[in-house]
Amino acid sequence: MNRREVMDLINEIEETFPVNTWIVDDIHVWPLIRIPLAMNLYREMNGKDIINNPLSFHNRIIKKINGIFISLKALISDIEHNARYKRKVDVVILSNTICRTKLNDGWYDRICDPFVEEINKMEWSSQFYEATQTYEYRLPRIFNSTLIQLKLDYINLKSKMNWFFSKSTSYQLDSWNDFYLFAKEKGINYDVPSFDELIQRVFRIRRLSHFFEHFLKYNQPKLAFVECYYGENGMALNLACKRKGIPSVDIQHGVQGEFHVAYGRWCNIPDTGYELLPSHFWCWTPHEADVINSWSENLERQVHNALVGSNLWLNKWIRGDVSSLKFYDTKIRGLIESKKTAIMFTLQPGFDPELWFYEAVNSSPTEWKWFIRLHPGMIADKERFQTIFKSQCPNANIELDHATELPLLAWLRHIDIHVTQFSTCIIEAETFGVPSIITHVNGMDMYADQIQKGTACTAFTAIDLINRINILSNEKNGSKYPNDSKSKQNILFKQIINEILEERPGKNHQFN
Repeated sequence: MNRREVMDLINEIEETFPVNTWIVDDIHVWPLIRIPLAMNLYREMNGKDIINNPLSFHNRIIKKINGIFISLKALISDIEHNARYKRKVDVVILSNTICRTKLNDGWYDRICDPFVEEINKMEWSSQFYEATQTYEYRLPRIFNSTLIQLKLDYINLKSKMNWFFSKSTSYQLDSWNDFYLFAKEKGINYDVPSFDELIQRVFRIRRLSHFFEHFLKYNQPKLAFVECYYGENGMALNLACKRKGIPSVDIQHGVQGEFHVAYGRWCNIPDTGYELLPSHFWCWTPHEADVINSWSENLERQVHNALVGSNLWLNKWIRGDVSSLKFYDTKIRGLIESKKTAIMFTLQPGFDPELWFYEAVNSSPTEWKWFIRLHPGMIADKERFQTIFKSQCPNANIELDHATELPLLAWLRHIDIHVTQFSTCIIEAETFGVPSIITHVNGMDMYADQIQKGTACTAFTAIDLINRINILSNEKNGSKYPNDSKSKQNILFKQIINEILEERPGKNHQFN
């Protein structure tokens, strides 16, 4: 089952069952079913067993205990960058440590820190809340934030304990049993939550939303930004903002489009929208915004509105507005070596390269140099991939450490060809004039626009990949330094924020 087929199945469910009326404790719960269901099916596409390999109870306890000590250590070791939260601010931001990239001597959140900088330029204040699921803190931070994972762990633990004593749940789940039978016929019943699991999810989301409401009470923000709204933390913040009448804005962090379950082809939606979805979506291009607005434009007051705000992190590199830019240019030029064809391969979490890919790398010409870049969520697998590439590709010229550690956009200023299964880096490479080669069928639907334009192509065998690289390396020419020094980003940012705030009933908060 590919992504298109997964989305077709999701839409079939939405058209067959009254998902827009499924309510538990006044919360429309379909997003809590739709998104995890599709995500599980995506994982199964790569042969990942999500049912039979959970951590044992003992290992989960050990992981949580270790996480507590790691979180405490992070709070103490980077205490100078801990932001106090009991203060009134204009904007609240929620992000995750996985978004941080090394920049000079600190760690910069490539999704949210550009927003902090733009907000500062407007002389507004912000409160940055930071969570982590992996306990891989990236310190020191460049901008201050409030580390909240200890509190989140406490809330989740308390939710599990209180769940056993909670008897007050009200629900409306018409045709739920029929839906379960449908899922069984389709062979996806293991990916659908049981009734008790669904109630527990809602209970946990409610607890988390109360936690964020507590913060919002102190902060009294005009709006909130969230990186990756479709995690439980993001949904809980959306719910808290909904209750407080505060606009919540999801910041695009990767590829979206028609076949992304969190952004594409929502059907059978309540007229007032879903409480767990953001009121607004900050998109990089009109393409992503059009996909969202195509299903949201007919809702009451278009409660889920997509706006085109661009990729602020990418804009900084386009304008050359990054400290130590010359340092990175010099460093990467030295790593590439003269007269070499520089090829970057960006990996995907949960999707190891196909065996034929290693074959292609190992048989590549000596004048090719491969830079293997791990996804930020794969840092723990670094040694494993170093061992794999060393054993599978002994004849190849490979670099992994610097390829992973240095900023991706610094690399895109210099590499010749980008290879990936279906990484978002395809979009960023396109901006820098770097062609991409897609090696996984998932990428065909996700990047159909880039394939049509000729900025990306596909290769599904070793011979195919080598031939594609040969053709592209012979065609390489021109500068990879987009010139947009006259960017009107500050004006655009101000306009979009004002547009969001103008939609807030009874409010008139604008940038001056």
